[in-house]
Amino acid sequence: GLRLTPSGFVHTGAKLMIGAGVLVNPDVLFKEFEDLKKYNVKERMCVDPRCAIINEEHMSRDKNSEYLAKKIGSTGSGCGPANSDRVLRTIDLARDVPELEEYITDVSLEVNEAIDNGENVFIEGSQGFALSLYYGSYPFVTSKDTTASTFAADVGVGPTKVDEVINVFKSYISRVGEGPFPTEMTQEEAESKGLEEYGVVTGRRRRIGYFDMELAKESCRINGATQIALTCVDKLFDCARVQDYGELSAETKAFIEDIQTVKERDPAATSVLEILLLYPGLKAIRMYRIANWFYRHKMRFIARAISQHAVKKTNIEIHPGATIGKRFVIDHGMGVVIGETAII
Repeated sequence: GLRLTPSGFVHTGAKLMIGAGVLVNPDVLFKEFEDLKKYNVKERMCVDPRCAIINEEHMSRDKNSEYLAKKIGSTGSGCGPANSDRVLRTIDLARDVPELEEYITDVSLEVNEAIDNGENVFIEGSQGFALSLYYGSYPFVTSKDTTASTFAADVGVGPTKVDEVINVFKSYISRVGEGPFPTEMTQEEAESKGLEEYGVVTGRRRRIGYFDMELAKESCRINGATQIALTCVDKLFDCARVQDYGELSAETKAFIEDIQTVKERDPAATSVLEILLLYPGLKAIRMYRIANWFYRHKMRFIARAISQHAVKKTNIEIHPGATIGKRFVIDHGMGVVIGETAII
């Protein structure tokens, strides 16, 4: 498994960047360059000069610590001791490592310029929400925060520049090491369901549990999720290779719909929709114009909610952020509406 290379490496036209808040083990990075040679990862990688460097001493301290290795169940990758040294201001940074010189880039500057130029930027974080140093099952957690706001800060992006926060949920839960696990199933039950995983760093077998709705709600709340990406549904239900939602079984749909309820609607968006609903004769095109105004004034959650309400009235969809043109045509089944530019 990969530990440093962004998952976007499969898109060979994408730039790959490691932000200042990320710990870098040069040996791990160079191995991934070799493993992913056919994707030209080495040629596309940028490393912020302010990244802290994991060395052999950090890994040794991690593995030889009775408390970290045995009680907490640390992976031994050296992250905890490295983060400790960063707090103590004694750690080396990427700018101090000659082998990294050709990859050094001001990642915050590059990313912000890309956003300002209208380019797509995808920021991803590693490890699960429940391992957050602040919000996880302390002390059985990792050595830093693992929430969306920290991921943005790690690459030097301010909160007003973030359009979407996607919470990635697996249809069941897994964790390696010690710590509370309210929905954990027995190893025998996990095997009977074909659920067997091993840690990327340690190779240790992961503990498996059922989806935790309360944990999911907390994760959506603290991360400020705008979308949910649900993976591995085919591990629980017989739906491998199904691409049409309508072809899923009723049981599978019920599972997905239950998870959809964990993300509460934005209160401000709800208030605006309640006002719109007072005017049932309001044409969809007018709603799109209202949504456009909110979008241009950086209130994109509200814009999205209004446009989604318009979709229900017209059965057509204009995606948020899509420029349709100076004039666009909407066929809603009862005639044609012609309007102005929509950016929602």
